[in-house]
Amino acid sequence: EFDYDFSLHQGKISLLGKKYHKPGKDIEMQLAPNFCLGLLGFSESGKAELEKLSNWWLDRSSAQSLHPLMELDAERDISLLKSDFWQQMYQQMYQQNSALATRITTLQQQYLALRTLHEDMQNAFAVVEDYFSQAKLPALQLAFDNQPSQGKEITPNELANLFQLQQLLPVSSQGLAIVELHIAQRDERATGYLQVQLKACEDNTCFAIWQIPYQQLPNGWLGLDLPTIDLGRKRDVELIVEWHTYLGSAPSLSLGSRQTIPEFQVSTSGGTEGYSLAYRIWTGLPGTRKVTNPYLLSVNNNSVARELISLGNLGQGAMARVQEITPNKSIEENSYVQVIDQGAKILTAPRPDGSPTIAMLPFCFPPTANQVTATVMTENSDAKMEYALVVMNQNFNPEEGLQEDLIVASSGWVAVESNIPRQISASLNGLLEEHYHIVIATRLVANSRASYAQAYWLNFNLAHNLEMSEPGLAAKAESAIAYGN
Repeated sequence: EFDYDFSLHQGKISLLGKKYHKPGKDIEMQLAPNFCLGLLGFSESGKAELEKLSNWWLDRSSAQSLHPLMELDAERDISLLKSDFWQQMYQQMYQQNSALATRITTLQQQYLALRTLHEDMQNAFAVVEDYFSQAKLPALQLAFDNQPSQGKEITPNELANLFQLQQLLPVSSQGLAIVELHIAQRDERATGYLQVQLKACEDNTCFAIWQIPYQQLPNGWLGLDLPTIDLGRKRDVELIVEWHTYLGSAPSLSLGSRQTIPEFQVSTSGGTEGYSLAYRIWTGLPGTRKVTNPYLLSVNNNSVARELISLGNLGQGAMARVQEITPNKSIEENSYVQVIDQGAKILTAPRPDGSPTIAMLPFCFPPTANQVTATVMTENSDAKMEYALVVMNQNFNPEEGLQEDLIVASSGWVAVESNIPRQISASLNGLLEEHYHIVIATRLVANSRASYAQAYWLNFNLAHNLEMSEPGLAAKAESAIAYGN
């Protein structure tokens, strides 16, 4: 009920029939309330008071938010009064519902336009992300480098119950691309696996998990690519390493020089060691990398997610581990295999005598894949080159050359014109049970010159082709061919 005080030039709205109110509890209404259907007056004086209220609200609200003024004659028969009242109430509700329906329709149209714009932006971002990821732009930056100290290493100790260590990273989570650990020593006969995790300190969010079998650990730096460069806010990151040993001696990790800051010392169940791990951290622009590593695991341990996360473009940390198989014939010769920009590209220079230059990406073909595709290009040369991409048995011995009985899939020799990018693939008819090697080879076409011929491998894409899958088979590809030493 609304009452107007002429002496104070104020009006009050209260519950019908309750005239009292608590002093100091009044709230000035700046806008017309949306819980009313209309203003109802039974007399000329009441209508005048309500008109003042409407005019006061009109100064503070839009004309559309004002409530209509309805008049009822109190002298009429009560049944006719009620009928008139409910008729006007119905008309007001109808108008409000119509206005609400119109507004909902407008909001739905705006929402659809916003959703379309959002999806277009997402698609555009995905295209740009794929482009930068394929082109490896911009280049990764070395954000932290702690080189191994001679004779300093850490190994799990069963007596001390040491099977896990923690290392706080000196950089935030934002921009993390690659973490490299230095393997000091390993027993080639040992069986087990090394598990590495990156977690946010504040909420234990896991960024990535890797599991590397002992027998597949390199001597020296082990590069672990994150599947994506973190887009979130800056958070402190902890590196957690766990040894799971079944047989033999577990591998040891190198330590750096003495660490004077306690927070950045290696932490174990026995306390701090006084040193930091020997490790390197590479960072990049968030949103510009979508890569994989052969040892990546799904964070939620879902089998489907694990299969998806294990495939895609091979990360630079894995590509940087390329090994030259055909050694130089003399000490004076330059290396025919070089890593460019920390694994962004691999150079396999041709040999003048026409023999193939062969290199290997060890254990980079995971069991979840049945196809590998590489992008190749010969730069700054008129010479015609031939490229070959091969999946080799993990028992491959570099000294034995590319023997046919060790090849499970091959692209064969593919001739590629200079300065023209080309994709070549190797596929197998089934799935493997273990990690296999990816072997790459280049050679000159007959009557071509080797001078200034730069043969580059730009990308390695791992895929799972459902049409070629046949669980339990590890058949050779029909295109597999024999190579000479």
